[in-house]
Amino acid sequence: MAMDIRIVDTHTSEVLAATRVEGEAKDVDLGGFLGGFGGAAGMAGGLGGFAKIPMEKAVRTRIYNAVKYIAENTPKEYIKY
Repeated sequence: MAMDIRIVDTHTSEVLAATRVEGEAKDVDLGGFLGGFGGAAGMAGGLGGFAKIPMEKAVRTRIYNAVKYIAENTPKEYIKY
């Protein structure tokens, strides 16, 4: 699983930094994965559908690495608060 990340200056449309963030899911249990999408256990805007399966770890790893990349690569002059 992978996610492309771009830090963009919205005033100039200049791409300040870009990377591909990856996360790996090993031994994916598709039964648990598909079962999480039915009824009240649906995603509901969160990671609930991925709970308790290797895919959850892959998604969380991707998000963590993406946030880390953005924090480390956003130029200091763009940070206002």
